[in-house]
Amino acid sequence: MFRCLILSLLMLNCAAAQASDSLTFPAHTPGSKGTVVVVAPAGAPVDSGRWQRILLRTLPEHGWQTLSVSYSDGPEVLPGLIEGAPAPQFWVLSGARAGTVIAALAERQLPKPQGLVLLGPYLPDSEANAALPGQLAALGIPVLDLNGPGDHPMARATTTERHTANRRSGNPNYRAMTWSLDWDQSPDTLAQRIRGWIQPLQ
Repeated sequence: MFRCLILSLLMLNCAAAQASDSLTFPAHTPGSKGTVVVVAPAGAPVDSGRWQRILLRTLPEHGWQTLSVSYSDGPEVLPGLIEGAPAPQFWVLSGARAGTVIAALAERQLPKPQGLVLLGPYLPDSEANAALPGQLAALGIPVLDLNGPGDHPMARATTTERHTANRRSGNPNYRAMTWSLDWDQSPDTLAQRIRGWIQPLQ
């Protein structure tokens, strides 16, 4: 029975450790231009996904520290995972994870980063998803809004609205970009485009 108790405690400790995690890739040049935080999709571990791994390893060659983070709780744990990372910080998010972070930023549950890179953002609730374009526009921070053929239908449903809301807000650093391939089919080009967008904003 004592052995079973020890095993149970070890399993609980492992689960807690996996609930949130981070992995740093230091810049390959002296100093750092800042940090690009790549947030893993829900349920995925750090440093997973082809385009994510390419991005995490490409940007350090150009002076950026990159940070892969994963969490199973709400987005309020994000500041603790990136605490101490060099500024400015740009957050890269995709899918529903991007939608929840946009909503949390709009509700001031998170500090604003220098900018956001979004790949097909959406929220699974239709009413909340419809509010997402206005919430994103109201943030007033630089945004690279990428959409591609593999996006969730709910992300595609708000593509035009996201563009329109940001144009109306007068955000000079909002940029929309349409991708013809799935993200994993052109990860090197994707990394180059993201680097080209953040470079003048540092």
